[in-house]
Amino acid sequence: MVRRNEVGNRRGRRGGGGAVVALGLLLGGLGLATPARGGEEEPEGGTTTGAQPEGAEAEEEEFDLNRWEPAAIPAINYSSDIGLGFGAVGTLARFEEGFNPYRARIQLLVFMAAKQDATGTIGIPFHDHAVQLDLPGLWDDLLRINLRLAFGRYTNTGYYGLGNASEARSFSDAELEESEVARRYHTYELTNPNGQLNGRFKLFETPSPEGRRRLEALVGVSAAYSWINRYEGSKLAQDVALAASDTPDGRTLDELLHGTGDHAFLAFNTGLLWDTRDHEYAPNRGTFTELSAQWSPGVDADLRYIQVFLGTRWFAPIVHEVLVVATRVAADGLIGDPPLGKESLFGVLQPSRGPGGAASVRGVAQGRYHGKIKTLLNVEVRGSFPRVEVWGDRLRFGLLGFADAGRVWADWRSRSVAGVALDGPYSPFKVGVGGGGRIQWGETFVLRADFGYSPTDETTGFYIDIGHVF
Repeated sequence: MVRRNEVGNRRGRRGGGGAVVALGLLLGGLGLATPARGGEEEPEGGTTTGAQPEGAEAEEEEFDLNRWEPAAIPAINYSSDIGLGFGAVGTLARFEEGFNPYRARIQLLVFMAAKQDATGTIGIPFHDHAVQLDLPGLWDDLLRINLRLAFGRYTNTGYYGLGNASEARSFSDAELEESEVARRYHTYELTNPNGQLNGRFKLFETPSPEGRRRLEALVGVSAAYSWINRYEGSKLAQDVALAASDTPDGRTLDELLHGTGDHAFLAFNTGLLWDTRDHEYAPNRGTFTELSAQWSPGVDADLRYIQVFLGTRWFAPIVHEVLVVATRVAADGLIGDPPLGKESLFGVLQPSRGPGGAASVRGVAQGRYHGKIKTLLNVEVRGSFPRVEVWGDRLRFGLLGFADAGRVWADWRSRSVAGVALDGPYSPFKVGVGGGGRIQWGETFVLRADFGYSPTDETTGFYIDIGHVF
């Protein structure tokens, strides 16, 4: 039996009159607009459950359950990792009674970022263009399809070495102004067309007092091609040269460092998804847990590996739904010879960068840490104000505080280069703390702005993006 659209019951809205103009003016005044980079924006959850707050019955009578929900605005973003981003993002969601969380949703993104280097030269180091399609409720509500096709070009992809003890080399202002090697020392260039198709099959679903409990099986495939340009004199170029040498350190890096040249990528995804959340995009209670694996047969450069991921998220209201505690705990392990890019990613359903960057440990630089084993902990206290209506569109503003922590291990056993352990004599977690703001527009748009400080790395980060971090 197909379930009714409970998201529409909770927060439906009448037509889209004035939506783009209203939000554009609002965000322009606040300095907040909407990028949607890579796979970090789409939630990793399953369908929405039906816990309804007080007043939901009145909303159900007032708003249409069968509607289109469009959104199209300029994508303006700032991240200390990539610079000032600009472009456009649009989504179109079709809500129908009987489909959860909607009948269909498509998102289109054209996005670039400009950043000034130490010489004052402004470049475009970041290109990210994508189309994402989400089709729940197929096959009598037994199947959900997620499709993503994307193209990215990143001229400042971070690499500081392998392991939790990798060091960030510092350069003087004069060196940064005069030397291209100094400016690009911790980066390389990556061009990466990619695609992912996942099917999520409902195994069973049971009602509960707060909503419903749903178990899904994940089956899918991921494919990409990577063109990699190692800048002369960079840390990556030095490590690749050392790995080619017949020395103890060279042999160690040769065993650990793979996929540093142009290569094709193909992998198969599988897993289980357990979802009890009351809302997919802005949950107040419930959990979402992913136990997944990815396997690559090594179609190019003998990049054979198995990835195993376990991540769980918990949401609990402290004061009704005005103040909510959100927690995420995750662990990701790679076995075999994964490409370098996989060692700074976690997750299978929706891969995200970390530890470090807007989606993991805020305040730590994106791409700062690489390793075969990664752990992550996030805690947020989310506060929200009552919804307001602007020209027919319902908005909700919120504030939050957060604490993030993450750690990597270069390998499954202790490794050393030049007599120094890659994970250090001790292994502290990298920490980020800070706060931010949120704007929820309709059902499927959540805009966020976060500022993070890392007391362990003594660095800061500022991020404006789409969607909760988790």
